[in-house]
Amino acid sequence: MLPEIHVFCRPMSRLAKCSIYSDLPKVLPLSEIENIFLQPNVAKSILEHEGFTDSELEAKLDAFTTAIIDSVSDKNKEDAVIRFCRRRIDRALKKIDLSDSSSVDELRASLDAEVTNLNIEALSDYARSKIEKALEERSLIDLLSIYDNKGLLAIASSHLRNTRLAEFEHWLIRNLNNHLAPKVIEEIRITLPDVSVE
Repeated sequence: MLPEIHVFCRPMSRLAKCSIYSDLPKVLPLSEIENIFLQPNVAKSILEHEGFTDSELEAKLDAFTTAIIDSVSDKNKEDAVIRFCRRRIDRALKKIDLSDSSSVDELRASLDAEVTNLNIEALSDYARSKIEKALEERSLIDLLSIYDNKGLLAIASSHLRNTRLAEFEHWLIRNLNNHLAPKVIEEIRITLPDVSVE
Protein backbone atom coordinates (compact mmCIF):
# COMPACT_ATOMS: atom_id res chain seq x y z
CA MET A 1 0.00 0.00 0.00
CA LEU A 2 1.26 3.43 -0.84
CA PRO A 3 2.12 5.58 2.19
CA GLU A 4 -0.16 8.42 3.13
CA ILE A 5 1.33 11.88 2.84
CA HIS A 6 -0.02 15.19 3.98
CA VAL A 7 0.28 17.93 1.39
CA PHE A 8 0.22 21.24 3.23
CA CYS A 9 -1.56 23.94 1.30
CA ARG A 10 -1.67 27.49 2.66
CA PRO A 11 -0.94 26.41 6.25
CA MET A 12 -1.90 29.83 7.65
CA SER A 13 -5.33 29.78 6.04
CA ARG A 14 -8.43 27.61 6.40
CA LEU A 15 -6.88 25.08 4.05
CA ALA A 16 -4.92 23.29 6.77
CA LYS A 17 -3.96 20.11 4.93
CA CYS A 18 -5.06 17.85 2.11
CA SER A 19 -4.52 14.12 2.51
CA ILE A 20 -3.77 12.13 -0.62
CA TYR A 21 -2.01 8.85 -1.37
CA SER A 22 1.21 8.95 -3.38
CA ASP A 23 4.87 8.11 -3.31
CA LEU A 24 6.73 10.39 -0.95
CA PRO A 25 8.14 13.31 -2.95
CA LYS A 26 11.89 13.84 -2.95
CA VAL A 27 11.97 17.16 -4.80
CA LEU A 28 8.82 18.99 -5.74
CA PRO A 29 8.95 20.68 -9.17
CA LEU A 30 7.33 23.74 -7.59
CA SER A 31 8.38 26.81 -5.64
CA GLU A 32 5.30 26.46 -3.37
CA ILE A 33 3.28 23.32 -2.64
CA GLU A 34 -0.03 25.06 -3.38
CA ASN A 35 1.23 25.73 -6.92
CA ILE A 36 0.48 22.08 -7.62
CA PHE A 37 -3.17 23.08 -8.19
CA LEU A 38 -2.00 25.57 -10.85
CA GLN A 39 -0.09 23.01 -12.91
CA PRO A 40 -1.73 22.75 -16.37
CA ASN A 41 -2.51 19.02 -16.03
CA VAL A 42 -4.04 19.48 -12.56
CA ALA A 43 -5.96 22.61 -13.59
CA LYS A 44 -7.30 20.74 -16.62
CA SER A 45 -8.46 17.84 -14.45
CA ILE A 46 -10.30 20.25 -12.14
CA LEU A 47 -12.06 21.84 -15.12
CA GLU A 48 -12.94 18.38 -16.47
CA HIS A 49 -14.30 17.47 -13.04
CA GLU A 50 -16.48 20.58 -13.36
CA GLY A 51 -17.84 19.28 -16.67
CA PHE A 52 -15.86 21.27 -19.24
CA THR A 53 -14.87 19.49 -22.47
CA ASP A 54 -13.45 20.12 -25.94
CA SER A 55 -13.16 23.74 -27.12
CA GLU A 56 -14.81 25.11 -23.98
CA LEU A 57 -12.22 23.31 -21.87
CA GLU A 58 -9.35 24.67 -23.97
CA ALA A 59 -10.78 28.20 -23.79
CA LYS A 60 -11.03 27.99 -20.00
CA LEU A 61 -7.45 26.71 -19.75
CA ASP A 62 -6.20 29.49 -22.01
CA ALA A 63 -8.02 32.14 -19.97
CA PHE A 64 -6.57 30.64 -16.78
CA THR A 65 -3.03 30.69 -18.20
CA THR A 66 -3.46 34.28 -19.37
CA ALA A 67 -4.70 35.36 -15.93
CA ILE A 68 -1.66 33.80 -14.22
CA ILE A 69 0.77 35.33 -16.74
CA ASP A 70 -0.87 38.77 -16.51
CA SER A 71 -0.65 38.72 -12.71
CA VAL A 72 3.16 38.71 -12.79
CA SER A 73 4.01 42.40 -12.43
CA ASP A 74 7.57 43.71 -12.43
CA LYS A 75 7.44 44.11 -8.65
CA ASN A 76 6.06 40.60 -8.13
CA LYS A 77 8.79 39.26 -10.40
CA GLU A 78 11.58 40.96 -8.45
CA ASP A 79 10.07 39.88 -5.13
CA ALA A 80 10.05 36.28 -6.40
CA VAL A 81 13.68 36.61 -7.53
CA ILE A 82 14.69 37.79 -4.05
CA ARG A 83 12.79 34.92 -2.38
CA PHE A 84 14.44 32.44 -4.75
CA CYS A 85 17.89 33.78 -3.84
CA ARG A 86 17.06 33.62 -0.13
CA ARG A 87 15.99 29.98 -0.41
CA ARG A 88 19.15 29.04 -2.30
CA ILE A 89 21.37 30.92 0.15
CA ASP A 90 19.62 29.33 3.15
CA ARG A 91 20.06 25.90 1.57
CA ALA A 92 23.75 26.53 0.87
CA LEU A 93 24.41 27.80 4.39
CA LYS A 94 22.81 24.72 5.92
CA LYS A 95 25.23 22.52 3.98
CA ILE A 96 28.35 24.30 5.20
CA ASP A 97 30.57 21.88 7.14
CA LEU A 98 32.80 23.56 9.71
CA SER A 99 33.62 20.38 11.63
CA ASP A 100 37.30 20.41 10.61
CA SER A 101 37.88 23.89 12.03
CA SER A 102 39.84 23.77 15.28
CA SER A 103 40.03 27.47 16.12
CA VAL A 104 37.98 30.65 15.85
CA ASP A 105 40.25 31.90 13.08
CA GLU A 106 39.77 28.70 11.11
CA LEU A 107 36.01 28.88 11.60
CA ARG A 108 35.97 32.44 10.33
CA ALA A 109 38.18 31.62 7.36
CA SER A 110 36.12 28.57 6.41
CA LEU A 111 32.85 30.44 6.70
CA ASP A 112 34.17 33.42 4.73
CA ALA A 113 35.35 31.09 1.98
CA GLU A 114 31.96 29.41 1.72
CA VAL A 115 30.05 32.70 1.71
CA THR A 116 32.38 34.11 -0.95
CA ASN A 117 31.43 31.20 -3.19
CA LEU A 118 27.77 32.27 -3.10
CA ASN A 119 27.26 34.17 -6.34
CA ILE A 120 24.12 36.15 -5.62
CA GLU A 121 24.27 37.98 -8.95
CA ALA A 122 24.34 34.69 -10.84
CA LEU A 123 21.44 33.33 -8.76
CA SER A 124 19.31 36.43 -9.37
CA ASP A 125 20.15 36.50 -13.09
CA TYR A 126 19.18 32.83 -13.38
CA ALA A 127 15.86 33.33 -11.57
CA ARG A 128 14.96 36.49 -13.47
CA SER A 129 15.84 34.94 -16.83
CA LYS A 130 13.84 31.78 -16.11
CA ILE A 131 10.76 33.77 -15.08
CA GLU A 132 10.96 36.03 -18.14
CA LYS A 133 11.43 33.06 -20.50
CA ALA A 134 8.47 31.25 -18.93
CA LEU A 135 6.31 34.35 -19.36
CA GLU A 136 7.32 34.74 -23.00
CA GLU A 137 6.57 31.09 -23.72
CA ARG A 138 3.42 31.07 -21.58
CA SER A 139 4.80 28.03 -19.76
CA LEU A 140 3.10 27.65 -16.39
CA ILE A 141 5.21 24.58 -15.60
CA ASP A 142 8.46 26.54 -15.88
CA LEU A 143 7.02 29.64 -14.22
CA LEU A 144 5.66 27.79 -11.19
CA SER A 145 8.94 25.95 -10.66
CA ILE A 146 10.53 29.23 -9.60
CA TYR A 147 7.80 31.85 -9.13
CA ASP A 148 5.73 32.03 -5.96
CA ASN A 149 2.89 34.37 -5.11
CA LYS A 150 0.13 33.71 -2.57
CA GLY A 151 -2.41 35.38 -4.86
CA LEU A 152 -2.16 32.70 -7.52
CA LEU A 153 -4.52 30.31 -5.75
CA ALA A 154 -7.20 33.01 -5.73
CA ILE A 155 -6.83 33.23 -9.52
CA ALA A 156 -7.26 29.47 -9.70
CA SER A 157 -10.41 29.60 -7.58
CA SER A 158 -12.09 32.14 -9.86
CA HIS A 159 -11.03 30.57 -13.18
CA LEU A 160 -11.26 26.86 -12.38
CA ARG A 161 -14.40 26.86 -10.23
CA ASN A 162 -15.79 30.40 -10.50
CA THR A 163 -15.75 30.78 -6.75
CA ARG A 164 -13.98 32.60 -3.95
CA LEU A 165 -10.70 31.41 -2.49
CA ALA A 166 -12.13 30.15 0.83
CA GLU A 167 -14.77 28.06 -0.95
CA PHE A 168 -12.14 26.70 -3.36
CA GLU A 169 -9.94 25.68 -0.44
CA HIS A 170 -12.85 23.87 1.25
CA TRP A 171 -13.64 22.15 -2.04
CA LEU A 172 -10.05 20.95 -2.36
CA ILE A 173 -10.00 19.60 1.20
CA ARG A 174 -13.34 17.84 0.81
CA ASN A 175 -12.55 16.29 -2.57
CA LEU A 176 -8.99 15.24 -1.81
CA ASN A 177 -9.62 13.87 1.65
CA ASN A 178 -12.71 11.96 0.54
CA HIS A 179 -11.28 10.96 -2.86
CA LEU A 180 -14.24 12.52 -4.65
CA ALA A 181 -12.11 13.75 -7.57
CA PRO A 182 -9.96 10.74 -8.57
CA LYS A 183 -8.70 12.33 -11.80
CA VAL A 184 -7.48 15.40 -9.90
CA ILE A 185 -5.71 13.18 -7.36
CA GLU A 186 -4.12 11.14 -10.15
CA GLU A 187 -2.78 14.26 -11.87
CA ILE A 188 -1.32 15.47 -8.58
CA ARG A 189 0.39 12.11 -8.14
CA ILE A 190 1.81 12.35 -11.66
CA THR A 191 3.17 15.81 -10.88
CA LEU A 192 4.95 14.61 -7.74
CA PRO A 193 8.29 12.95 -8.50
CA ASP A 194 8.62 9.19 -8.03
CA VAL A 195 10.89 7.88 -5.33
CA SER A 196 11.49 4.44 -3.87
CA VAL A 197 10.08 3.87 -0.43
CA GLU A 198 11.96 1.30 1.63
